[in-house]
Amino acid sequence: MKRKNKVFSIFLYFFTIALAIFDGMLLQNYFNNHDITAKTFNKEADIFLIGNNISKEINYFFKFNLSNTGKKLSLEQLKQEGGVCEHYSQYAVSRAKNMGVYGKMVTIEGNGKLRHAFAVISNSHGYCIIDEQSVRCQHLEFENVK
Repeated sequence: MKRKNKVFSIFLYFFTIALAIFDGMLLQNYFNNHDITAKTFNKEADIFLIGNNISKEINYFFKFNLSNTGKKLSLEQLKQEGGVCEHYSQYAVSRAKNMGVYGKMVTIEGNGKLRHAFAVISNSHGYCIIDEQSVRCQHLEFENVK
C-alpha cells in the first residue's frame, strides 16, 4: 500500500510540473500571436477587456525587484530584471494609451521613504485601477446627463 501511495505521489508531482510547463507554453504562444494594440481596440472599447488584458500582460512577465527602484528601465530590462510598482504602472499607462484610452500613474506617499504607484486607465465607459498584478474595473453609467 505504501508503494502505491509513493508511486502515485511521484506521478502527481511530475504531472503537476508538466501541466505548469504546458500552461506556460500556452501563455507564451498566446502573447506571441495576439499583440493587443490600438488596431484591435478603440476609445469606445470595453474598459474591462482592456484593463484585464494589460494586467495579464504584466502577470506574464512580472518580477518584483526592489534593487531597480528609481531606475529607468527599457521594456526588455523590465521583463528580464523585474521592477517595482512604478515600472509596472508606467507600462500599464503606456499600453492603455497605445490602445486609445486615457491612462495616468498615481503615486501615493507613505511614512518616510515608503510610497506606492498604480495606474488608472479610463474611457467613456468606465475605469480600471491596475496595481502590479491585480486589476479592478468599474463601469460608469450616466443617466439623464445633459
